[in-house]
Amino acid sequence: MRLDVPPMNCGSVTQIDFTNVSTDVTDIAKARVYYTTSTTFATTTQFGTDVVSPGANFSVSGTQATSNSLTNYFWLVYDVNCAAPTVAGNVADGGALSIVIGGIGYTPTPGNPTGTRAITSLSSSLATNQPSTTSIQAGSSNVQVVRLDLPATGCGTITQVDFNTTGTSNVADITKARVYYTTTTTFATTTQFGADINNPSGALTFTGSQAASTSTSNYFWLVYDLNCAGPATAGNVVDASATSVTLGGNVFTPTTSNPTGTRTITALSAGVSTTQTSTASVQAGTGNQQIVRIEIPANSCGTITQVDFSTTGTTDVTDVTKARVYYTTSTTFATTTQFGSDISNPSGNLTFTGSLTPSAASTNYFWLVYDISCSAPSVAGNVVDGAALSITLGGTPYAPATTNPTGTRTIVAQVAGDNIGLAATAVLGSTPTNNPFVITGRTLETGEPSPILNSQGGSQNGRSNYSWGTAASSTYWYKLVVPTTGYGSSGNLIIRATTTTASSSVDAQVAVWEFPGMTSGCGTAANLQEPNCYRQMMIRSLQVSVQMVLMPVSLILQSAVALHLVILIISRWMASVQQHLMVTC
Repeated sequence: MRLDVPPMNCGSVTQIDFTNVSTDVTDIAKARVYYTTSTTFATTTQFGTDVVSPGANFSVSGTQATSNSLTNYFWLVYDVNCAAPTVAGNVADGGALSIVIGGIGYTPTPGNPTGTRAITSLSSSLATNQPSTTSIQAGSSNVQVVRLDLPATGCGTITQVDFNTTGTSNVADITKARVYYTTTTTFATTTQFGADINNPSGALTFTGSQAASTSTSNYFWLVYDLNCAGPATAGNVVDASATSVTLGGNVFTPTTSNPTGTRTITALSAGVSTTQTSTASVQAGTGNQQIVRIEIPANSCGTITQVDFSTTGTTDVTDVTKARVYYTTSTTFATTTQFGSDISNPSGNLTFTGSLTPSAASTNYFWLVYDISCSAPSVAGNVVDGAALSITLGGTPYAPATTNPTGTRTIVAQVAGDNIGLAATAVLGSTPTNNPFVITGRTLETGEPSPILNSQGGSQNGRSNYSWGTAASSTYWYKLVVPTTGYGSSGNLIIRATTTTASSSVDAQVAVWEFPGMTSGCGTAANLQEPNCYRQMMIRSLQVSVQMVLMPVSLILQSAVALHLVILIISRWMASVQQHLMVTC
């Protein structure tokens, strides 16, 4: 109830007398009074002190100056006994008998306004929830089964929570049960309540000490660890009921203990699968080419000691120099963690052995990769492929339902940088855009797309702008572009030619063939010519002599210019850059 005192200048309020007209005064643990100057309740200013176990009549004494401009409000509040009501249907109520202001007593009218507040048992506020009904893999840990929700309360400390395995098909499917506590509906394993119960069956009692939050709801999550060999019978489910919680020495029972829903157990082997991670063509001479991936779900079933693959589907195993396996916990390929050792000249079944504890929180991925021979393919059109046969976890091998997913990777032969051809010629067009240089007069490699020689100009890394025609001194960049078809990305032969006059012979400074799959940062127009990129080239670098005659623009449309490419491997140049160059072929 609230006692309203109009604005006055009659001194301070020093005492208020109340009557406790609740059905049973023992349902009231404490009474106190708060003061405000608005109709919005607040606990900022308490008048007097708490009255513990208030009887039928009680007084609250203090000193509170009254406002002479605003109405003065005195709020009577109760703390209700945690065990209330003593009898179902009891109510809480109260009235004001008198108030002393400036030494004078006043009797409010009415003293006990109409209305009461029904007292409900804390048990009726307890709720149970089925946090998930999705199927769950055998071997999984911390499987959420049921949650007990306790509202914010000042009733003390939670010392016991009781559950039951009710609804579970076969308790042998469960290895452990435990309880976690949170103050939100987001599950977390930060705070465990009580200890694990091994091989749970029937009634489960968890004891501990957890102060109940007085500002937010309290959540207790029952979780299970499932047997790796389960389910004992196909279609088995796990379930549970929340039977009671002991708070401040009082036991409270939820109205509904077993909410609707169960969780079906599926065999661990059902979660083992394979994926063809790429079907893009693969370049000869490259390493760590993804072939096939085997996946095993999150589990706590021990250590992975063996993963078995095979070269099934590969046209000719001599196209492969090495096989290895990498492990990740995401679908993003990475070479951070290798499982087992390399297998040289792989053929047929491939067994990789090691020791790795799988993630219990995320899927586990094992990637089979190949190093491709520089001389591959042995026959044009050859492919590489593989199959995932099994994965051994906790001493038990698990085979995927599909071992060899659809897809292969076609091998594309290298286009050697020193085999451009001695009789290559070029026709110079009027502009680089409309009439690019076209290389003719050479035999293409098997599987090699027809190349086009384009002019690459612009202001790049401080060099001169592209200048066509009569400039007295210019730097020209010519880029041999390999179409993306069959390669996945362009490869480039870079020729730098520096002229001193408009019509003269020039020497190309560097010629480098860049294959697909190079380190990022060496394939952009702005830095493709930089020496730093040469360090990352996987095919040999060459010095090339270029004979080129430049003519004024007015004459270009009427003339053809002979361009002869003569390939020379210069030992002294190779020696000067070998510390920056990785030659793999």
